[in-house]
Parts: sequence; structure tokens; C-alpha cells
Amino acid sequence: VTGDNADIAKLFVEAALSRRPRGNYVVFAGDRFDRNGFEVKLHIDSLLKPHIDAGRINLVYESYIEGWSGVRTRFEIQQVIDAHGTAIDAVIACSDPMGLGAVEILEKYGLKGSVVVTGQDATIESVRSIHQGGQTMTVYHPHRALGHKVAELTSQLLLGSDASQLSNAQTFNGVFRIPTFQMKSIAISRDNLQELVDIGEYSWNEIR
Repeated sequence: VTGDNADIAKLFVEAALSRRPRGNYVVFAGDRFDRNGFEVKLHIDSLLKPHIDAGRINLVYESYIEGWSGVRTRFEIQQVIDAHGTAIDAVIACSDPMGLGAVEILEKYGLKGSVVVTGQDATIESVRSIHQGGQTMTVYHPHRALGHKVAELTSQLLLGSDASQLSNAQTFNGVFRIPTFQMKSIAISRDNLQELVDIGEYSWNEIR
């Protein structure tokens, strides 16, 4: 039971394109040796390609970030600014620590809030940053719904159902194709932070 990497990439790209349909983009993918980081990057590339080919998007820089690290992201985006200047319109960062790392450096140049910055996991630090106008969005994986689905599928397996009949996808682990159930994730921005409060993930006291 897992997220849908194609859908996660779509949430990142849609968030960026809806706010900055033209301009200079930077892509910080996750760890290249993590299947999720590698797959999400492939889907991001596919979604951005027609916009790059049409000349609407200029891909200034792209890199995998070892360990999905915010520290490494700060270093990388500083290198981008040193080499290319501050004309950056969107940073597609694939984790919240990476998104916050990008925001930290952008803030030094007066770019906080004017550059689209994505993230993933809806950590409280990133949710606060979104509320304060720093990070633009994060991808939230609904933990309770995930837990309920695990319990439901486990019950069905114990009652004799076949895993392949319960799955909606397959995951290739290098040897076998594993029956997989993919859960949809949710894009969280300043416009719908209330959703996290409504489901009990955070309170407004925590966010503010």
C-alpha cells in the first residue's frame, strides 16, 4: 500500500504551472537511489517536457538530492543563484525539507513568496511556512485513510482474497511485480489548509 508517484508528480507540476505557466524552473528530485525519488522525477520530466519544448518553460537546473536533504538543497540552490542569478520562477522540490531549504536561501534574496516552491509530506514546519507565505504547497498523504485501507486489505487477505484481485497497480522490485494498492494524495496550499485542521492532522494553534 503506497502513494501514486505519477499523481504526486502531477500535483507538483500543476501547482507550479498554475501559478507560473512561463519562466525559469529548477527541479530538485529526491534521492536517485530511492525508487520513489527516481519514479517521481521521471513523471515530472514527462509532464514538463511539452512546456519546455514549446519554449514556455526554461529548465535552468535539475538534480537529484541525496537523502532528500534540506541541507543539500540549500547548497544546490545557492549554486544555481551564483551561476544563473535570481531569475527563478519555480522550484519543484520533492520533499518538505528540500522545499524549506530552498525557501531559506530564496529569502536571503528577497524572493520568499514570489517563487513557487513545492514540497511533500505536510510536515508542520512546511505547513507553517505555507501559512506564512513561504513554501507554496506540499503533498499530503492521508495517514488515517492509508491506515484504514491497510486494515481493510489485511482483513480481506485473511478471509482468502487474492492480493492481485485487491490491487490497483503493480510495483516491480527488480525481480517480481508486486500487487500494489496506490492511494491518492492531496495538494495542500494556503487556500485549503483548513482541510488539515478538519481531519485532525494539525490545529490552527500549531499552524500559527
